[in-house]
Amino acid sequence: MLNVAVAQQDDEDRECTDDKEITIFYVNGVLNTRSQALISLAELKSRYKAHYKRRYGEDEVDKLQFRLAYNHTSGVVDDIERVFAFHDSQQSQTIRHLDAGVWRSLREVVNYGQSEGITKLREQQFNALNQALSDLSTHLNFYQKEYTEGRKVLIVAHSEGNFFANFAHEALDGLIQDSTKIVAVATPAAVVHGNLGAYTTFRQDQVINYFRELLVVDRPLPANLDICGERTDFLGGTTFATLGHGFVEDYMFCDGSRNQIFRDMDNSLAVANQPPELARDSIITVTLTWGDQPDVDLHVYEPSGWHVFYANPVGPLGGLDVDDTDKRGPEHYYASCQTLQPGTFRVGVNYFHGFEPEQATLIVQAGQLIRRFVVDLPSARGSGGDTTPIIACNIIVEGSQEDGFKFSIEAVEETLERRLPAPVEVRTQPKSTR
Repeated sequence: MLNVAVAQQDDEDRECTDDKEITIFYVNGVLNTRSQALISLAELKSRYKAHYKRRYGEDEVDKLQFRLAYNHTSGVVDDIERVFAFHDSQQSQTIRHLDAGVWRSLREVVNYGQSEGITKLREQQFNALNQALSDLSTHLNFYQKEYTEGRKVLIVAHSEGNFFANFAHEALDGLIQDSTKIVAVATPAAVVHGNLGAYTTFRQDQVINYFRELLVVDRPLPANLDICGERTDFLGGTTFATLGHGFVEDYMFCDGSRNQIFRDMDNSLAVANQPPELARDSIITVTLTWGDQPDVDLHVYEPSGWHVFYANPVGPLGGLDVDDTDKRGPEHYYASCQTLQPGTFRVGVNYFHGFEPEQATLIVQAGQLIRRFVVDLPSARGSGGDTTPIIACNIIVEGSQEDGFKFSIEAVEETLERRLPAPVEVRTQPKSTR
């Protein structure tokens, strides 16, 4: 089975650079479509790059890159319930801490009508929670990839995105945590993970204030700044963005909040450790991880058909610079700007050695586009699988060195059964040489 998650692509695809040292992720809040989240990312990127250039200079701003760590919206009811569920999990509290009357009213809205309707709603909520867990896993893979390639990570989280950021940070290895910092904006959480605990919340943020009033314990962090100008009252029939809660309309709009957020970002980057470059940063990278089984291999076919894998690690356009034979990974492929050519890269995996079903995760980056693929691996295939790896995706490169490049990443719907040759001699011992 192949599962896919998409990050974002913007207008910098044609810029071919291999020298980024810092990745800034924006994590959106509730009720944001991908398009809306990308607007917030673009606003953060434009404004912070201008600030960073003024403060540190042109050479330093060129070391920054910006990504979206998107969490999907599932509609008003599911998004709101998910916030309460996250609060419950993160703060080790339960929803019983809500005022009984308020919770009863909320549940009357949620548990509507007949049993058939309730069953359907519960199925929707279950699917929404699964989507949230999938999003969180994707974010975690993104942050781990950046560490592997030697970059600091700064997570700028808005609203519910702070729960995603805190959960991910807590799950990271200690060394990765030291290189990953969080700046919180309009946070409903009672804590900001990381050393600084930096956050900005308006006293007039009516969404956070309403959430705070619903809770008896572990309420959101105290508001620490006044909003600029006037904002319409919560009951005045206004849109969500005018409640003193919008990332672009309020927190980036006001000079005071924007400056405080940027100051927190500067300070967080200053204390974040620059990790060692375990794998090469490049315009195209593929990172493979898996679970506790001994050995899963990364395979990449370059546009010429050249097969890059453990036995043939260097190709005309790139190479396998990290290879792992002792469970979990990572394995890592890169194609550099200096050698990049148009064409199609085919990315696949082979379950070489192990004793139980395994699951492989691929983080594929091409330009500003990132996609995550999860491939189920029922059984080890040994060296027989080296010539027929399971192809998860194609990276399509258009353009030229002179005019720049455009990228796309397409999933390949191939199952193990369709690709498995018969018969296959399965090797049961690890590879003796790498």
